[in-house]
This record gives sequence, C-alpha cells and structure tokens, in this order.
Amino acid sequence: MLKAQLFHLLLLGFPLCAAELPTIPASDRILSSQEVKNYWLIVLHRKPLPPKSTGLHPQKQQARQDEIVRRRKLISGIRAGSHDLGARITALEHNIAANRQLGKSNEAGRLEKELMTLREHLARIAMLEAQRELALKAALAMDRIQALEAEIARLEQQLIQAASDNNDCENASNGADCP
Repeated sequence: MLKAQLFHLLLLGFPLCAAELPTIPASDRILSSQEVKNYWLIVLHRKPLPPKSTGLHPQKQQARQDEIVRRRKLISGIRAGSHDLGARITALEHNIAANRQLGKSNEAGRLEKELMTLREHLARIAMLEAQRELALKAALAMDRIQALEAEIARLEQQLIQAASDNNDCENASNGADCP
C-alpha cells in the first residue's frame, strides 16, 4: 500500500485516496498531523450515510452497504497509519496558509521548504520503486526468455533425433524396424 501511495505522490503530489478524505477548512490554527487525522476521523464518523433502501429502490441497499464498507476501510486505514503521509502533507499545506494568514512569512517559507523537500524525497522513492519494478519485470522476462531458449533447444534436439532416426531408417537394408 505504501509503495502505491508513494508512486501516486510522484504523479499527483498527494496520495491517490486524498479525494476520499475530508478537506481541512482554512483557518489560522496550526495543526499537527495527528490533529488532521483526528479531524478526518470525526468527519467520517459524523457524515450521514445514504438513506436506507425502500421496496421501490432495493439497489440503494447495495450502494449503502458499499459506502459503509468504504468508510470502515478508510477509518481503519487512518487509524493504522496508512494515511500518515497524507496527513503530514495536509498539515504542512494547511500550516503554510495559516502562517501566511498570521503574517509569519518566515515560518511559512520554512514549511514550504520542508514540504518541497518531502515531496522531492517521495518523488525519488517513487522513481526508485518504479525502477525496481522495471528491473523485476526485466528479470522475469529474462527468465521467460531462458525458459523459451531451453524449450527451443529441446525441440531442436528432438528434431535432430527424428531426422537421424529417419536417416537410419532409409539407410537400413530392411525397413521393418522403421516406424
């Protein structure tokens, strides 16, 4: 999960699942990553579920169940730490804006540098992960090529043997032994 999240950070600048997480409202309050995660959990718990289905619309029951499962997974992921990186980035982005609002441009600049450094580091990790995956694919392709080469060699040997058997048959004075 973390590898996929890091790869998507390179492409999107934020984890792929960020669209599922509640947006932190703008304020001049400085937030920690834990406070961001707590906010996400509170909003997810309080957000109303789709209405229960009626006899006229039984398909809504499946959509409701899917939403319940999606939220439970998201909440357990937040609690398990799967979204810690997203929370850190969200807190940094929020705190940059909050410090600007408070007139603390030096602190906002420092946080911007920290955010840029974090994103650059994550981009390098994602690039290394992509290279590792390419190397793994190349190794698997090489294994496949070696297996195919071995199969070709085996078939060539069978062909040579069949040709040799055929020649032996033609050269034999009595063709009774030949198939």
